[in-house]
Amino acid sequence: TPNGRIKAGAKGIGRFAFKNCSNLVEITLSKNLLITGAMIFSGCTNLNYNEFNNCKYLGTKNNPYFYADGVIDGNQTSYILNENCKILGANTFYQNSKVEEVILPDKMVSISEFSFEKCTSLTTINMPSKLQYIGMAAFQHCSSAQNTKITIPSTIKQIGGTSYDPNNPDLNIVGTN
Repeated sequence: TPNGRIKAGAKGIGRFAFKNCSNLVEITLSKNLLITGAMIFSGCTNLNYNEFNNCKYLGTKNNPYFYADGVIDGNQTSYILNENCKILGANTFYQNSKVEEVILPDKMVSISEFSFEKCTSLTTINMPSKLQYIGMAAFQHCSSAQNTKITIPSTIKQIGGTSYDPNNPDLNIVGTN
């Protein structure tokens, strides 16, 4: 059975790293992982995921819900991620026009690039208190975020370029809490 293991100390995985690896069935991620690029597992048609609350996850040795990599059915309006999820993978909710609310676990440390880009109905999202990283274009073009206030936690270390759309005056990104 083809499987993979991300080196124990690895802190990042670049864009398209495993794209179209259709023979990849299983992968174990590093618990130190923080930053992930877009479409890492795109086209990995045989990759086994753990499922919880309509979301797909990949895990570490001890946490099967470490990395959220997408939704199973994009027709829901509300999603509650597993309490042990630490990384919201790139493109997890990308262009999901139905999602209105996402509840992120307090343990989450990273929101990867394009995670919520073009989520035109998104109005409610919480920022976890342990969050360290928000990726590029994570909240760009969230046009229904009317009067939505996102407070950046004091734990944040890096925010990628164009994480939100500065031309949307209704999405208020405020300083740390």
